[in-house]
Amino acid sequence: MKKRIKIAMFSEAWKPMWGGGQEVAFQLSKELSENHNYSIDLFTMNLGGKKIEKINDHFRIIRLGKKRTWSFKNRIGWFFDIRKEFKQFHKRNKYDVLYAHANLPGFHVKYLSKKYLIPTVFHVHGLMNILMKKSKINELIEKFIFFKLKYALQISCSSNINQFKSVNSPVFLRNGTIEFKNFKKEIKGIKKITFASRFDYQKGGDILLRSISDLKEELLEKNIKIEFWGSGPEEEVLRNLHDELDLNEIVSFKGKFQPSDVKTIFRNSDLFILPSRDEGFPLVLFEAISNKCLVLASNVGEVSSIIEDQKTGFLFNYESDYNENILSEKLIKIIQSDSKKLNKINEEAFSLVKKNFTWKSIAKDLDKLIKDEVLK
Repeated sequence: MKKRIKIAMFSEAWKPMWGGGQEVAFQLSKELSENHNYSIDLFTMNLGGKKIEKINDHFRIIRLGKKRTWSFKNRIGWFFDIRKEFKQFHKRNKYDVLYAHANLPGFHVKYLSKKYLIPTVFHVHGLMNILMKKSKINELIEKFIFFKLKYALQISCSSNINQFKSVNSPVFLRNGTIEFKNFKKEIKGIKKITFASRFDYQKGGDILLRSISDLKEELLEKNIKIEFWGSGPEEEVLRNLHDELDLNEIVSFKGKFQPSDVKTIFRNSDLFILPSRDEGFPLVLFEAISNKCLVLASNVGEVSSIIEDQKTGFLFNYESDYNENILSEKLIKIIQSDSKKLNKINEEAFSLVKKNFTWKSIAKDLDKLIKDEVLK
């Protein structure tokens, strides 16, 4: 039997923390290990849980180092755990590729590459700190790791990375969604709207709240309810804005959600709104569409490669931090649309995602990239 390609993969956060980056790492590793000739050890910070978690015969999660909590100090400290403990794993497994999921692990794999002479892959999931400019130190760290360190292969799910001068030539790789079966869901007008996301500046929850305030009378008249699912650093800001705008009759905060909750949340919703200031290739759009929930999103990043306005969903053009009027104008048009049009758009989106954005097809592309660009 042909020798398996052995990958040491690195992702700082894992359960209980979970987001698009973790989902990409998990699904691609699962596909490569089950349907291609790979063995993958995914190393992550020890935030709790089993030290070694076996996913299948050729894919396991390894919580490396002492138990830590999520903080910048511990993220730096994890580098020293890697330096101390990785040697024993490499001695037993003889890894062929070091694969980092952004951000700091890009630095970690470069260190390990120089020490053990193993080629590197760096997977960029977005440019939030660089584009949002909320933290100068985070921006400088990302620019160094993204654009100054040379990798055998740099992958990005967002083409806006090409606007920056870099020692790498990033290869675009789309994200995907799990395999799913068709099911019946009929939208009889917009009655429940969902915002399910990390609560931070990038995701634009404040923009959505202000647009809802503009439409307060119309939403109350039609008895439309809006649920905010999630948590994050901007939660207090959003809750205070919610109270300031007096949105208690319309908007409710539902708390954190787990991956297992996604199906129920979106199947019970008519419309999902993602008013982001910036995005890469947001997995949450696939999660909404695969559960036949209509999507209204800002036209940033790679969103338009999934959503075509009026055909597979709805787009509004993000222009500034205070463009809630643009969003509210779009939202009221959707609310006033007839059910026949809404259901047609819903089915078009479902068919598009089911045909073109499965992890199986994306893993096939990644397999070719690794063999052609990294192991050549």
